[in-house]
Amino acid sequence: MASLSEATALRLARAAAAMCAAPVPSDHDKAFMARALVLATLPHRDPGNLPQWQRKNGRLTLTIRPFVASR
Repeated sequence: MASLSEATALRLARAAAAMCAAPVPSDHDKAFMARALVLATLPHRDPGNLPQWQRKNGRLTLTIRPFVASR
């Protein structure tokens, strides 16, 4: 196993300390994310004007189409 550099170990220690110091989230702050969305992920920026957006991860395919309201 490779050892961590001193700078990396310090960054990890600071991150761990920040997580321990953070308040416990309330039920209002907690969220649920479906397994399919975790595996396929959603776009992190606007993909533009597309008829559909699709992401594949192994055998899982997530396709999202915009909702078009009828008149």
